[in-house]
Formats: sequence, C-alpha cells, structure tokens
Amino acid sequence: MIEELLRSSGRPMAVDPRYSPNPIWWWSGARLEKEVLLRQLERFVEGGVFNVIILNLAARAPIHGKDADDPPLFSAAWWDLFRDVCAAAGCFDLVL
Repeated sequence: MIEELLRSSGRPMAVDPRYSPNPIWWWSGARLEKEVLLRQLERFVEGGVFNVIILNLAARAPIHGKDADDPPLFSAAWWDLFRDVCAAAGCFDLVL
C-alpha cells in the first residue's frame, strides 16, 4: 500500500535504511557458527533490514528451559564471532 501511495504521489521509491525494521536477532538456541551468522546477515539485507539488535537468552547458564549459549556470552570465542559479524555488517551498511 505504501508503495502505491509513493508511486501515485510521484515521490521516489527509495527508503532510507536508517528507518528499516529493527528486529531482535537471537544468538541463543544453537551453537553459533560464523558461516551461519554471515548468511543470516545477508538474509537481513536481502529482506530490507539494515538495523538489528543482538540478544542472548541463556548467556552463561540454562534458563527458561534453554541450554546455555555456545559459545558463552563474552567468552573469547563469542568475541571473535561478534567482531567478524560486525565487520561483515559494516560491508552491508547494516547497524547492530
């Protein structure tokens, strides 16, 4: 509907990425793997999402029936993944 309104008004169709949806990206529930995370980043961008919040549910111990995150939040392995994801996000102009 918004696209129809923009077309009929003669306004440009481009939407500023700063105003894209801002979903929560859960980093819990399965072992974090770099290739999977990078593919998920690509899927966000393909879907027009350029703002994402990373959230861990079970950072260091089981909670709410979920196993502890793997790797644990803020461990050396977690920071390595986080840095890699941040670098890739910058290539996509995606804000974490």
